[in-house]
Amino acid sequence: MALVKTLVIDPDSATQSAVAAALDGRGYEITNIGDGEEGLRIATSAIPDVIIMNAAAPKLNIANFIHTLRSRPESALVPVLFIGEQDAVEKQIQGFQLGSDDFLHQPLEPRDLELRIAVANKLRQKAENTLRPKVDTSNQADFSSPGIMTAFKGTLDQIGLPSILSLIDMERKTGMLVLILEPGKEKARIYFSEGRVVRAAYDKKASPKNAELIYELLAHTEGKFEFRNTMVDSRDEVHRATASLLLEGARLIDEGRRSK
Repeated sequence: MALVKTLVIDPDSATQSAVAAALDGRGYEITNIGDGEEGLRIATSAIPDVIIMNAAAPKLNIANFIHTLRSRPESALVPVLFIGEQDAVEKQIQGFQLGSDDFLHQPLEPRDLELRIAVANKLRQKAENTLRPKVDTSNQADFSSPGIMTAFKGTLDQIGLPSILSLIDMERKTGMLVLILEPGKEKARIYFSEGRVVRAAYDKKASPKNAELIYELLAHTEGKFEFRNTMVDSRDEVHRATASLLLEGARLIDEGRRSK
């Protein structure tokens, strides 16, 4: 069985020792990093399965860290276990949070820590299976590439829209993502051609649409989604790559948070 790669971003030797004690001999590979800049470099190059991060680590911009992590397909579903004050962190990562993210309190208790990490990793695997289901082709002709994404659905509180868009982009899927937002059951549709967002619109409102609607939708954390494989008019009305949409959306969310 492959080791669960765990990245710890915290300069405190006591935290590093607590994590090592909790996970020793239980199938984990631990990498300790002392600051946020180096942590982000490792998190987006040698992709971990789980990240434990002190919100007060030096050289750490939490919003930028999470926005970058979730804007890259390879790391979009990696859960982060934060050591820090929950309300303050959640305000900084609004819209980019996963259901598998969690918050830890010091002092770290070994049995609780190992359980939290195991649960976060299981939720990551579940999200991977939702967005990248393995198709049994042993009894049928295979007309698709290995690992290609088929239709999927879920809830936004477990898998945020940034991660969904990143994965669709990576898999170069063509089809339609239907969002039913809470509260009010408002419905929006995002259309993709070979992974690229080409159009976005509400069902019952004329505006906002396209890129402006994507920015608005990124802030939503409650609702349901369903991706449908279907033919799509490939004419591009958005004119921005997925990564650009996500980073601009993150900037606007952060700007709105600061203005309140």
